[in-house]
Amino acid sequence: MRRRPWALVILAALHFVAPLGNIVLNAIILDRNVMNYFVYAMSPQYFTRNWFLFLCPIIAGFSIYACKKWSFYLYTLSITALFYFSYTSSMTKFESIGLLPIVFVYFVNIAVVTYFLIPAVRSVYFDRRMRWWELQSRYKTDFKCNWRDLSSTEMIQGKVGNFSENGLFLKSDIHPKDHDKVHIEIPFNQGVHLTFAGEAIIHQRADAIGFGVKFEHTKESRKQAQDLVAHLEKKGQRITNNDVRPEDSFSYWVRTLVTTGKGLVPDKDPKNS
Repeated sequence: MRRRPWALVILAALHFVAPLGNIVLNAIILDRNVMNYFVYAMSPQYFTRNWFLFLCPIIAGFSIYACKKWSFYLYTLSITALFYFSYTSSMTKFESIGLLPIVFVYFVNIAVVTYFLIPAVRSVYFDRRMRWWELQSRYKTDFKCNWRDLSSTEMIQGKVGNFSENGLFLKSDIHPKDHDKVHIEIPFNQGVHLTFAGEAIIHQRADAIGFGVKFEHTKESRKQAQDLVAHLEKKGQRITNNDVRPEDSFSYWVRTLVTTGKGLVPDKDPKNS
């Protein structure tokens, strides 16, 4: 995916505006004037009793948009807290609210939580290889290199197929295991060797010709990566196929959703990434 899935962006936005929606919904349920109730909702008296209706959805929206492992757990925690405080509050106002509105609100919330349990959605948060929008611009290269697993002293020959400030693709007949730490040396100009360390990222394909490496930078290695990227940029080696494409636009997503029903769940097919 070249950008955050639109379904997640929309869900995050809806959570950000949920406090306003809760105020309007409460006004309708209690048969109050919406504007008058909104003014009342801005008072310290209302906020003290209903702070969770403001805070929890905003934290949940931020967590959805962040698309990180920690944010998935933060989302779960914030929604659980919202469920608890909402249930406690609704029980004190059960006679004035009624059963149907409570059931409806909980049904919607449970449906949203269930959506995040779908494997393809959850993988966006737990598998950084799904988050292409986090990648720096890549540059085509054909540098020879030597690499080794940090658990070994044996150097293995390979080639750098493409390079970015935060990682590279290394062509090699021998692959490390997924998440292994590797050390890479790239002979450069006039005997200069660029050295990088990072984590191997394996795509688990039988026909793979190499593997990815996500750098774990030191101050020195980051400077080396930045200098090499600047050199490759001047040579016009940038690879443009990881840039945002027309197919990533909101209008294209809506048309696809309406005409094919696809788009509610992130696409894990690497051919479409």
